Amino acid sequence: MNAVLSAESAIMDLTKRLTLRPSQCDGYSAYYSASGPLAMQRMIKDLITQLGQPSQYCGGAGPIVRWHTGSHTVTLDTGEGHRIRLSACQPRTLEEAERARFAGLARRGALTDEALPYLWRFQPSGEFAPAPATPLAQDWAELEVALEALLRDWCQSLELLLGNSAAGFTIDHGDGNLVLMVDPGDGVAVFADSRAGADRDSTHRTAMKARGWQSFLPVLSYWEAYFDRTRDGSAAAAQLVVNELRARGVDTPGSLRLIRASAGTPAYGKLDVPGAGIAPGPPQ
Repeated sequence: MNAVLSAESAIMDLTKRLTLRPSQCDGYSAYYSASGPLAMQRMIKDLITQLGQPSQYCGGAGPIVRWHTGSHTVTLDTGEGHRIRLSACQPRTLEEAERARFAGLARRGALTDEALPYLWRFQPSGEFAPAPATPLAQDWAELEVALEALLRDWCQSLELLLGNSAAGFTIDHGDGNLVLMVDPGDGVAVFADSRAGADRDSTHRTAMKARGWQSFLPVLSYWEAYFDRTRDGSAAAAQLVVNELRARGVDTPGSLRLIRASAGTPAYGKLDVPGAGIAPGPPQ
C-alpha cells in the first residue's frame, strides 16, 4: 500500500492491521498530506497513544521514530516530497538492510549524511540493538562536514524527538578530550580540557581565544564556546573542534575515539553516533 491519507486514517488503518491481520502489514506505507514539525509532533503523540512509547529515535534526513510491536517495526519519517510517511515492515528486514548498508559504507570509507541510514540513534529503554558499524572520516575536511551535519540535525530534530533532553559525546584524542553538546535550552556547546593547567600561561590563553574559545572554567579546568542552534552555529562549532584537534597535534581523525555518548541523564537509554565519523571507544 502506498497512499496519501489523513493522519487519523493512516494510524487507524495500520493499528487495525497490526491487531487483526499482521500479515497484511508487510511493506505497508502511507503518506500524510501535511509536513513540518507540528504535524510530526501530532502524529508521534497519536502513535504513542496507539502503540506505546517509541523504541528508537533517529535523525539524518529528517527525524525518524520507530516502534517495535512484536510482529513489525513501525516507522514514522519523512518520505517523498517532504511528506510524513508511516510504514511497517518485518524487523529483521529493516535491521539487516541497515546493518549491511553501514558495514558497506564503513568498508569503503564512505561518509556522507545522504548515504547513511541515520546519523544518530537513541534507544530509550529495553533490549538495545547493537551499534552499527561507523564509517570513519578519512581526513579533517570530512570530519568537519560530518560533525556539522550531526550537530545541524540535532539542532533541528532533538527537541522535537526528545523534548528538553540534551545530547552529546566526548572526543578522546589520546592526550585530552573535547566535548560536543546540543541542548535545546542553551544551543550548541563545545568544551576542551585545559591540558594540565596551561590556561595560566598568557601565550596559551591568547592562542585559545584566537582559535575561537570564549572563556575558561577554572573549577572544571575546561575552555568553553557556545553557538546558536542554527546551521551557522553548527558549522562554527564543527570548525572549532577540528581546528583545536589539529592545533593539539593530532595526526589524523583515525586516531580519535568517541566516548561517553549520551542523551538525557547518563542512565537514560543508549545513544549511538555513527554519523560522527569517529571510531567508538570502549564503554566508559
